[in-house]
Amino acid sequence: MLAVLCGSCLQLRFERDTRLEPVSKSGLAALTPDKASLEDAFKQLGPPLYAWELPNQGFALAWGWYSSGHWQFKISVPTPERAASPYIDYANDADHTRGAVLFFDAAGRLVHVREGLIRDLREETRLRPEDTEAE
Repeated sequence: MLAVLCGSCLQLRFERDTRLEPVSKSGLAALTPDKASLEDAFKQLGPPLYAWELPNQGFALAWGWYSSGHWQFKISVPTPERAASPYIDYANDADHTRGAVLFFDAAGRLVHVREGLIRDLREETRLRPEDTEAE
């Protein structure tokens, strides 16, 4: 048993990943639905991260940011057979990207503002009844 532990590898590390900056709270607060325009949004928030069409010729723009930090603990033990060390790491960072989505009508007038996870807000655009009423 002692031989196995001596040949083992123990690893402890902290990983931090940050992409983009959160949108300015004051910039977002300055955008009032039914008053703000697409131009106002660009002035307050800069270029968006995502854009997609909505029903009734509207569109949505998303500003997003990602930040995570976690500890990782790994131990590997050599085996007498072929040296194989399978390791799988799957992460869909887009599922964890927080942000703000601004919904515009066909004329580029701000209609609605939402904050949260981008994946949830994008899914919401498929379910919003006010976007599908005229269809």
